[in-house]
Amino acid sequence: MKKIILFFMLIIAGSILVACGNPQSDTAANEDKKQEQQAPKDEGTKNDDQVASEDKKQTEDKTNEKEQAESQKTPDLKTQTANKVAMSVVDIISKAQGSDISVELVFDIKNNNTAEQGVGANDYRIRDGKGKEYRIDGKRANFGDAIAPKQTLTGSAFFVLPKAVKNFTLVYQPADKVEAEWELELK
Repeated sequence: MKKIILFFMLIIAGSILVACGNPQSDTAANEDKKQEQQAPKDEGTKNDDQVASEDKKQTEDKTNEKEQAESQKTPDLKTQTANKVAMSVVDIISKAQGSDISVELVFDIKNNNTAEQGVGANDYRIRDGKGKEYRIDGKRANFGDAIAPKQTLTGSAFFVLPKAVKNFTLVYQPADKVEAEWELELK
């Protein structure tokens, strides 16, 4: 009886091993690849190299179009430079927030230095027409990072202003000295 059970267990184990094995050996797989390479190709069928080449060309074309579009933009009148860092206010977004206005200033900051330069929203202040200064809204996610040479950082600085403020001066003051100012208007 033990021999019969052992015999069936060996048959089952062998069946499992055969079923779980690799259906093609390495030589059979290599032969299939050779046949695919030798088979004549349709003129409409493209190989991987042709597809990769076309994808690369399309990417280059899109990059060139983007560069041309950027170069055709009108110069930004809201760009200031300090310490070889060009800072542009590219958008002003305001939203009513109770008796105040939440103001988001969107910046593009390009480091034209040969060394890394740190810039953050905490370096900016808003001064209203009466001379009162407002610092960033620390409850929001304001930008700040080290910018590698010749790289650009895009980020937002958030401020909370009274609704009465329509015109203001944005001040860039990373230390004791004011290094740049913008005259801006809320719409």
